[in-house]
Amino acid sequence: MTLFKKLRKLLASALVLLFVAVTLAAAPAQAEKAPFDFMACVKKDRIGSVLVLMDESGTIYTSDSKNMRVTGAQILADNLQDFANLTGGEIQVQFAGLGDTFKSRSNGWVSIKAGESGGSDQLKRTAGDIWVKAPSDKNSRETDMLSSIAGAQKELQAAPGCKLMVMFKDGTDWQFFNKGVSTPVEGFANVQALLAEGKFSEAKALAAQEICRDMGLSDGLRNKDVYTLAVALGQGSFSELNSFVAGDCGSLPAWGKLLSVSSASDLPFLFSEALGGPSIDPTVGPFSFTMSSALQSFSILSSSDSPFQNFQVIPPQDCTFNEPVSFGAALVARTGALSSDVTWTSYKYGLGETVRVVVKHKNRVVDPCWNGEWKIQPNSSNAKSVFEIDPNLQATAVFADEDIFLIPGSAPTEFQVKLEQTDGETQVDIASIEPSVGIRVTGYLVDSRGIIVRDLLPGGSISRDQIEQPLLLEVDENVSFGQYKLQLTMALDVPGIDSSYLKKVVWERNIEVRGEIASPTILGGSINFGDIIGTEAKGADVTIQNNSDKDLILDFKKSTVLIAQGPEGAQYEIVDSGQTVNLPAKESTTANIQIRMIKNDQIGVSGILSGELQLVAQVAGADAARKSSFNKSSMAFRKLN
Repeated sequence: MTLFKKLRKLLASALVLLFVAVTLAAAPAQAEKAPFDFMACVKKDRIGSVLVLMDESGTIYTSDSKNMRVTGAQILADNLQDFANLTGGEIQVQFAGLGDTFKSRSNGWVSIKAGESGGSDQLKRTAGDIWVKAPSDKNSRETDMLSSIAGAQKELQAAPGCKLMVMFKDGTDWQFFNKGVSTPVEGFANVQALLAEGKFSEAKALAAQEICRDMGLSDGLRNKDVYTLAVALGQGSFSELNSFVAGDCGSLPAWGKLLSVSSASDLPFLFSEALGGPSIDPTVGPFSFTMSSALQSFSILSSSDSPFQNFQVIPPQDCTFNEPVSFGAALVARTGALSSDVTWTSYKYGLGETVRVVVKHKNRVVDPCWNGEWKIQPNSSNAKSVFEIDPNLQATAVFADEDIFLIPGSAPTEFQVKLEQTDGETQVDIASIEPSVGIRVTGYLVDSRGIIVRDLLPGGSISRDQIEQPLLLEVDENVSFGQYKLQLTMALDVPGIDSSYLKKVVWERNIEVRGEIASPTILGGSINFGDIIGTEAKGADVTIQNNSDKDLILDFKKSTVLIAQGPEGAQYEIVDSGQTVNLPAKESTTANIQIRMIKNDQIGVSGILSGELQLVAQVAGADAARKSSFNKSSMAFRKLN
């Protein structure tokens, strides 16, 4: 690393994109992250963003000659449409190429909205039009991981809501520049300079360092709460890719996972896991299970890189529709019914070698076309399948006061865990669930970076007999003020059902940990300070909403800059200009916040700077005794992404 520091060219400007957010308790670099579930996040925030970064290097057109990765991307688009319909939210999606550099293939973000299939249909067409053959713009000559990841980060940085990046690549692990190819490395002049001098090995090493060093690209993504699913095709270990998404590439806690296969025929199954589904190895089947009225939906995804005949779904014997339903390339109809309450929908992808079928029961009651033994019988040894059962149930935390907040060290707050439907959020009485069905709920208090702060439920989990019963929630005095999430995960144990097939449903809601008065919040989106030259101070206007009924004063001496991504070794501070910024009760105020680089031996470095402003306010006119008892007289706050 010392060698690369010496090779840096002195450049006196830095692009700054700063976000303001609430201070949280310090956590170990690799603290435990809470489970990721994209649907739960979208249900909470009503908006999400998904970027699919697809390998476009030359080898992919032989390693995946049947374009199963394209099928996977199309399945993901349909799954996102289903989730938008279910949650009533909006999901923005961008398809982009990973090659010589980052290339948007969907012309920016495409909106998927509930009840409107135009966006998902457009994305499926884009995947087929762009990725079946090598792109005409020749973005496939090399795999520049540095420029491609930096391009993806730039798009995700300003994207709204819950953020998911799905990255696909084949071949060996990290790949960088091909000798003789002159594609510029966008945004990294230090790497470009080494390539221009013919120092090929040094450029590759520095590119890898720019991604994984402290305050590098990886930290920038992790700080923005981007969950990354890496889908890899090849025989290698992909240890570097795994380190990027789930390991120690960077200093902030990892949040992602790597799924790798050696056969392209398995790719559609991996893309289908992007939204928080179970990790189930595909099998040739058959499947047999006893359906319960506690459950309301099941799906099967069957796929092969060579044509298969069909597979049959055989309903219970007592169903009046007593013939198997065959699904395959020859099936024309996309919807059908077994009874007035049991319906099916089928989806076909590629050349018909991939089929997904969803069977739903509208009512949680006994139905001869639902309750009983089901069989799914593949008629071809070519096709593999993944089977999943969705209970359409989620556990929720219900407080007597829906505007509840938590005060560290205060008396416990009473709440109940209740059940409700995932689609429509209608409450479900625990007594209506068959007594033989076991229910286990785990819960966490999670900070804004997804790190588990503490168990939410007594002993970490509760069973069926504690649902709808009074429970107590309290936070210790050492829990910092800020915005947190309550997260509950429900798992069922249903007789006659292999538990690996049952989807675990995650539910989330926001909750604030604060003092006796509400913390201020920052209004608006990102705060852009522009180029910072040397130690010159640069300012930006920040609008602060005082949510309390007391006047506050912004305290510049205690306010700080928390850098997540920036030039190596650089440090920054908030300038205390001596100005007094009053925050009148229940009003919003615009303040000019200035930051600058702290003078040190890194004054000539350059690069993207992103992170958080930690602003602190005090109660106006509070005496020293009041301050010492409050902060907890000062409140740190920031804008959540």
